[in-house]
Amino acid sequence: MSHLIILTLVLNLVAGTAVFLYALSASRRYRRPFLRTLLTYILSFNGIVVLELSNQYFQANIFQSDVTRVVEYPAAGAVLMFLVYCADFGIAVSLFRVARRLKGREMSGTAKGLFALWAAVFGTASAWGLFRFFKNPQDQAFYHVHAAWFLSMCLIILAALVTALAGTGGGGEDRRSRRSFAWIFLAGYGAFTFSALDFYLIHTGVQKYYDPILLLLINLCPLLWLKAFYEKGNAAAVARDIDEGKLARFCEKHGISKRERDIIEQVMGGRSNKDIEKALFISQNTVKNHLYSVFQKAGVKSRSQLVHRVLHFEG
Repeated sequence: MSHLIILTLVLNLVAGTAVFLYALSASRRYRRPFLRTLLTYILSFNGIVVLELSNQYFQANIFQSDVTRVVEYPAAGAVLMFLVYCADFGIAVSLFRVARRLKGREMSGTAKGLFALWAAVFGTASAWGLFRFFKNPQDQAFYHVHAAWFLSMCLIILAALVTALAGTGGGGEDRRSRRSFAWIFLAGYGAFTFSALDFYLIHTGVQKYYDPILLLLINLCPLLWLKAFYEKGNAAAVARDIDEGKLARFCEKHGISKRERDIIEQVMGGRSNKDIEKALFISQNTVKNHLYSVFQKAGVKSRSQLVHRVLHFEG
């Protein structure tokens, strides 16, 4: 069964890489601060996947499913737990920042102080618990501290997502994005919190079987949000921000026709070739031909480069 769990975690890592690349492309297209913060979250979450994959591999092939044997490798155990805490901290802070930025706000000094205090308290307690564990593998102090840390992280994330649903802040598009973001991640982390309760308190014994699948579903949350909600509901946000005079000068300098300018406006709105076909009542082949012509005239190789070139045009 452990090898099946390892396979699921490998799939998690592949999916996480794909999600990161897609989010990176969206960040370059839309240039919104919360999308850059979302990239940090994705990296932190996939850090947990890598660490869990490493843990499962060592459990199956080195420790022979005997957790107490980790005392034979004290340095490796300490480094692994330090990295786990760093990744957990990155997940909580990143999601908190995304929720704040979707409301048009930054993290306050008070929030930063509380996060720092949270990390310091549990970091110190974990170091103490780990020290006791290495002296006596039967000592349960470290497990209790880690359980409290993990559950507190889940509660902080859930609180940040709930507050994202309430109050005002951000424009109309960002408000819709904030609510869809909160609901999707609430579903994922609500199930994740139940999984943590199952592992630390309820002890049904089945948590280890569905946890990797749950990780995969949460891993796909950013992709679901971007494709199903953000890009569809906010494609006009970038187009709205275009300076018409700047776009006109850009087209004039590069010899871009009226129809090609229409194509650029659609691309700036994050629309796909199929969306452009429907919006402009032209075939997909015509869309591709116009895009190829625009790329050649503007000296770019991709949509993200075109968006960047228009937004930073100073001519």
